[in-house]
Amino acid sequence: MPALSIMQKNSIIQETDLSSQAEGDNFLFVSFDLMSSTKFKNLNPSWPSVILKFYAISVDNIQAQNHKFRIWKYAGDEVLFYLPISELSDLNEILRKVHLALNYTIDSVRKLEYSHIFLLSVKGTTWFASGVRQMDDKNPVDDHYRNFLTKLGGITDFIGVDIDIGFRISGYSSSSIVAVSDQLVYYLYRMKKENRIKEEIEKHLKIVGFAELKGVWLGRHYPIIWYHQNWDEVKKKSPYDERFHSELLQNVLTEKEDIHFNDISMIKNILVDVNLIKYYDSIYESLLGKNK
Repeated sequence: MPALSIMQKNSIIQETDLSSQAEGDNFLFVSFDLMSSTKFKNLNPSWPSVILKFYAISVDNIQAQNHKFRIWKYAGDEVLFYLPISELSDLNEILRKVHLALNYTIDSVRKLEYSHIFLLSVKGTTWFASGVRQMDDKNPVDDHYRNFLTKLGGITDFIGVDIDIGFRISGYSSSSIVAVSDQLVYYLYRMKKENRIKEEIEKHLKIVGFAELKGVWLGRHYPIIWYHQNWDEVKKKSPYDERFHSELLQNVLTEKEDIHFNDISMIKNILVDVNLIKYYDSIYESLLGKNK
């Protein structure tokens, strides 16, 4: 198949009707992923004990911020959590709490008394999944839904479009950073514009770049959005050569004008362009209705 032009990609997305997919449950997901673990494993034979402690530390810290977080699964060097979202207020201060839990986890891991423990850090990702429907014998697959919750053999799992986006953007996070999905950022942006939250999220969220994510947005460039409570701290504490390993961090440290740093308001125009705004707004309005 020949490569699609930008106009062709845009037209395909515009033809996609998501209005019928607005039903179903909503969830927030969080990933804490241990960094430089392979190097650490090669240097310290006690690494299995460190991984198990990392699991426990992550669970303690995220549930200390919100006891409703549930463990989704442990996946190698990564711990995944999910949080049912029943109303808009459930998202209030969620990024601040996730970021606090991430920093507490990093501090606790680095205090463990193991050689070469200084090599380890943790990166975070959080994303939103809407229209999640349980899939089992009584509820067969229905292509009107974007995402599914499965319970096979008593094990809870999630699959779907929004789930994939979370895993894709996790590869673009960094130490002490929380990468955030477009949908969650848009909801927080709207909540701030409507004075539903006090946190000045525009100061903590940055669009640090754009990337073509495999299987996402039909090849359109996806905004990579980072959250941090104090960006000056990132600039001060980042090792001098860290920028050579991360182009996105380099963008943060140099604040290239063409990336529109701090201009999180552009998220709405992006979503209009890829024809997702009406669908996201329908989810937002349904959550808003449950607040009343």
